[in-house]
Formats: sequence, structure tokens, C-alpha cells
Amino acid sequence: MTITAEQRQVDIIDRLAAEARRRVPAEQAESAENFVRRYFANVAPDDVIYTSFDTLMGGALSLWDFGAQRTPGKPKVRLFNPTQAVDGWDLQHTVIEIINDDMPFLVDSVTAEIRRRDRQVHLLLHPVIRTRRETDGKRIEVIDTLSPDSIVESYMHVEIDQETEASELESIRASLEQIFAEVALAVRD
Repeated sequence: MTITAEQRQVDIIDRLAAEARRRVPAEQAESAENFVRRYFANVAPDDVIYTSFDTLMGGALSLWDFGAQRTPGKPKVRLFNPTQAVDGWDLQHTVIEIINDDMPFLVDSVTAEIRRRDRQVHLLLHPVIRTRRETDGKRIEVIDTLSPDSIVESYMHVEIDQETEASELESIRASLEQIFAEVALAVRD
């Protein structure tokens, strides 16, 4: 029997979700599994089956950890070049991680800014996650359904051409934060 790419993808995602449960504290295990499943939900099979398990897990848990604390209404953006020594996984691209209140035009705005800077987007994952947070912004859990105290958040993992110049990384981060403020203003009007 031949296994399809989609079947291989499902198997890998099941393994990633189980591994995520093992790597986080017990009280976060279910939320971490839900997050990993949403993180990979709309990813093309080739982007999963031809990428190393450590890189897939590293990218997912990096964004998970980055989202542990966030002030609703304020975007959270970081850029970095993951290395095995520092991050436990590596990549030949620069990673942009973004967490923001979900709203229209976020993906288009990010990709337009990256292209404006003559960089290529190699991969963009954009799970929309329902979370519950404490008043100080600490994530309580990832949930499946809307509740009166839940927030719908846009998480993004974007891989672009590698950039190692600290001033350029900061410039990209600052411009993305400015763009999110402009998008939020436009959406509110």
C-alpha cells in the first residue's frame, strides 16, 4: 500500500503534537497540542514532510513560547536567525514571529513590506488562535471555541532571506509594528 503525502503529513503532525505535549508543563499540554495542530493545519504537505522534525518542532514551539505573554491590542514582533546551539534548531532563513489581535490585511501587509525590502518570503504560516489570557497578558490556554473572555489572535511564522545585520533586523521589526498600528487604525475606521 502506498502512503500519500497527506497521510505522511498527518502522521508527522500527530507526532509533533504528542511531542509538544511532552515538552511543556502538564497544565499546558492540551493547549500546546491544540496550538501545534492549528500551526500546521493549512501547511502544504511538502512543507511538512520534507522538513526535519527538529526544525518543525522548533518553529512551532518557538512561536508558542513567544506567545506566552502578550498585551492584547499591541502587536508582538521579533526577528532572529535560529541556531542549534542557541535555539535547539536551525534554519538558513531569518524567522519573523508575530502575534497580534486578528484582523483583516495582516498577511498582505507583512508580505508587502517584506517584498518592498527586496526580500523573498520562503514560508508563511498563519494560524488564527483563540486564547484566554489573564489581565496581565499571560496566556491561560488555547481553546477551540469562542468564549466571552477569549481573544482571537493572529500568529505568524515567516521565513525570509537570511539577514544578519542587527540594524536591518531592528528596522524590519519596527516597520512591521508601525504597519500593524496603521492596519488596526484602518480596520477601526
